[in-house]
Amino acid sequence: MKVTEIKIQGIGGIDDISIQLNPGLNLISGPNGVGKTTILECIIHSFSPFGSKTIRRNSGHSEGKWEISVSDSGQIYNSHERRQFFHPYEGEEFGTGNLPRLFTKKVVIFKSNRPLNYVPVHSIERDPDSNENTIAQQLLAETYDNDIKSWFLGRFLWSAHENLLTQEQIENFELAKECFGIIDENVSFKAVNPTTHEILLHSFEKEIYFEYLSSGYKSVLIMLLGLIKQIEYRFKDPTMKVRDFDGILLIDEADMHLHPQWQGKLVKVLKHVVPNAQIIATTHSPHMIQAAEPNEIIPLNHNEFQQVFIRELPSSVYGFQGWTIEEILTDVMGLSETKSDLYLDTLNNFEIALSQENSEDAKNAFEVLDVMLHPKNPLRTILKLQLATMGGEMS
Repeated sequence: MKVTEIKIQGIGGIDDISIQLNPGLNLISGPNGVGKTTILECIIHSFSPFGSKTIRRNSGHSEGKWEISVSDSGQIYNSHERRQFFHPYEGEEFGTGNLPRLFTKKVVIFKSNRPLNYVPVHSIERDPDSNENTIAQQLLAETYDNDIKSWFLGRFLWSAHENLLTQEQIENFELAKECFGIIDENVSFKAVNPTTHEILLHSFEKEIYFEYLSSGYKSVLIMLLGLIKQIEYRFKDPTMKVRDFDGILLIDEADMHLHPQWQGKLVKVLKHVVPNAQIIATTHSPHMIQAAEPNEIIPLNHNEFQQVFIRELPSSVYGFQGWTIEEILTDVMGLSETKSDLYLDTLNNFEIALSQENSEDAKNAFEVLDVMLHPKNPLRTILKLQLATMGGEMS
């Protein structure tokens, strides 16, 4: 099952946009307020008929609407949704439920708030029932995965006994253990403490509890372990290998809390864990955009009328893979400037001094810039040459 297209008119900050989606990875990027999360929410609400105040019409439109096309087993299904309310005090609005309810089992969502708090496990609980009605309600709620530990412990205990887990569940559990070190090879699963039910990991040759990992690392684990857990809960008869999951994975702010070194790697990790899924994620990370193929990027922007549109890629072959981080931050993410005000002011003073042939002021400005610049910044050499033309060469 894959979303092939979504058309949005008058919803949130979006006036009119049509997006063709890739059956694999889709990274929705752009400046703040451009409508990245709105697109995700429209997709989510298409699969759930329950009431919500999350999606509202645009104040410039008398009605908001969107249309989504979903492909499944060679057949196309279309859903049309409308929203009338704008004010927060107006009531919830319900979806039409046009899409088959069984589709909800193949939609997994991780919203921007992904807490992984310490949860003591006093006993191993049974897997919860995951019918279409329950899943449809969960799609509209905040991400809540406090049962990840309980699920992992249950699989750990039963994996020690032959023929109690299916082959699919065994492979999923091995994948879950792999996920602990999938971002950083220095981290790996070690054991479960039998008296406290705590999960212990190896981290740089030391023991560490599962919950003691960095917030960025836990953010990744919430997505990966939470995804495996949800697929296991939803597909019981028959059980399913996570790598065979061909549904839709939605992630808001996929790079949240992640070290830049891990952001680009996350693109490959997601493809590795669910190679058959459609991944639709929003991101502010230039590292993720750099790592993606051109057909995997949906770069949004505002035109001069503040209308949202899809910008053209710099290359249909390489996308943004040849752009620097700074270029992506300013041109794609809409960051007005990547340098500090003090640096810009000092450089401006240097240039003014040069134009006025004031060697003393130019020398003073250069002394500040010389300390501020990165040791290998080639600009330092250029500034020195400019200063030397005025007889103000530094010793």
